[in-house]
Amino acid sequence: MRYTEYSTSGDVVTWKAGLTYNPIDDVRLRFTRSRDIRAPNLGELFAAGTGGQSPGVLDPVTSAPLPTFQNQTVGNPNLQPEKADTTGIGIVFQPSFLRGFSASVDYYDIDVAGAVASVGAQETLNRCILLGQQNMCDNIARDGNGVITMVTSLPINLNNLRQKGVDIEASYAMDLGTLVSALRGNLELRALGTHVITSRRDDGVNPVQDFAGDNSGQGPLNWRWLFSAKYALEKLTVVWTGRSLSSGEYNPNYIECRANCPVSIPSAQTIDYNHIDGRFYHDLSLSYDFATPGQTSAQVYLNVVNALDEQPPPVASAQYWYMPTNPQLYDTIGRAYYAGVRFKM
Repeated sequence: MRYTEYSTSGDVVTWKAGLTYNPIDDVRLRFTRSRDIRAPNLGELFAAGTGGQSPGVLDPVTSAPLPTFQNQTVGNPNLQPEKADTTGIGIVFQPSFLRGFSASVDYYDIDVAGAVASVGAQETLNRCILLGQQNMCDNIARDGNGVITMVTSLPINLNNLRQKGVDIEASYAMDLGTLVSALRGNLELRALGTHVITSRRDDGVNPVQDFAGDNSGQGPLNWRWLFSAKYALEKLTVVWTGRSLSSGEYNPNYIECRANCPVSIPSAQTIDYNHIDGRFYHDLSLSYDFATPGQTSAQVYLNVVNALDEQPPPVASAQYWYMPTNPQLYDTIGRAYYAGVRFKM
């Protein structure tokens, strides 16, 4: 348990409790429950602000374009820490009959209240005029004729987030000589996987949406895997790494409907094509340690990232200046080589 006091947002108490149980030597069960927080950073609290024009903002009542006005984005010193309740349940399997092998599966449930989010000019107007939220109206300035002259955008404790998923890990290390006497060296195999079941966002106004599997950039992947195989023979080490990204959608809340869509489905929820391909990347690493006199050591290495030069899948965007993919998720460089020498004196 920890007590923390912030000069801007007061005091908070965080804690974590856990339990482990071994029903048999080869199996361990584990459970954790915690209250976690994230305090607002300096930028969110005290950003001096940036300003500019806000063209294209619509009148929330008539949906007609409003005259261009000033929009400033500033920090919010009244922000409170985000609070999360986290539950984890897992099992670890380390069989005595297979030395060097270990596997674990963990389920997690993270519920975040008061997540910090920035509210733009359009959202500020909608919440003030349509919903009567006075704290949003305070961010709107008007002239003597009631015409909007400036809207202040700032971060607030807006969202409730909830994500559920499963983490999977398995590893196996062996001396190849114990399998076949003619072989030499050590081999290590490892796999790490994460499956996001749901990733829901609730801002208290708009419909709750699940962004798990949104490969366009709004949410986490449904599946992400990392595989590796490491072979070490005296001073030589070779590593292969595989990175797997599952396929997904532009928005999991859309309904793919190209023609003859059911009348009961609003057109705003339909899309002609709602699929984005996944990718599997191969990385290679080679290193060799040199014998040097005294306390000096040296290593030469060569790394190849995206060895098969896998191209990213196209991801459509309404903004023509963006890359035609999701650069936060997919490799946009292609095959890349890195080589060097490390010294330790």
